[in-house]
Amino acid sequence: MFAPKRSPWSLPWLAGSLVLACGGDPPERPPELVGPRNLVPVEASATPRVVRESVYVPIYSSLYVSDNVAPVSLAATLSLRNTSEDLPVYIDAVEYYDSDGKLLQDMLPAPSRLGPMMTAEFFISRFDRSGGSGANFLVRWSADEPGHGLLVEAVQQGRDGNAGISFVTQGKLIKPK
Repeated sequence: MFAPKRSPWSLPWLAGSLVLACGGDPPERPPELVGPRNLVPVEASATPRVVRESVYVPIYSSLYVSDNVAPVSLAATLSLRNTSEDLPVYIDAVEYYDSDGKLLQDMLPAPSRLGPMMTAEFFISRFDRSGGSGANFLVRWSADEPGHGLLVEAVQQGRDGNAGISFVTQGKLIKPK
């Protein structure tokens, strides 16, 4: 009988593939926040903005997916999307709150401009559980003209063993401060 010749790399490759396929959690590391791109800091406007809005966005840093087990940790990406083809919007504040309503972090160092059809994102690692299951963002934005807006959503993702969990939460317009 003829036995196929084995590559010396086949066993290490197989072992590495099995480890990756098992979906083990990476080692603990400190929380990381990835700041926005596409935002350009601006000076305070000399003319008052015509549109001023505040948007509440629920975030879940963990969820229970079955009875009597530890919650699954989730990462969250806050997405701010300018829906205008022609005009910028101004992001005045992005505040991250915990389940008790305590401000954890003001994530925008200065008011910033988001150009037409552009997107800015803020990321919270799944290792950052400081917000709790009732964490939220408050996004304050403004515009020079009415008629267009800002789409505000958050994508949350994580995994429980080999099962992936992901969902989107949408921002809710609230009265401005």
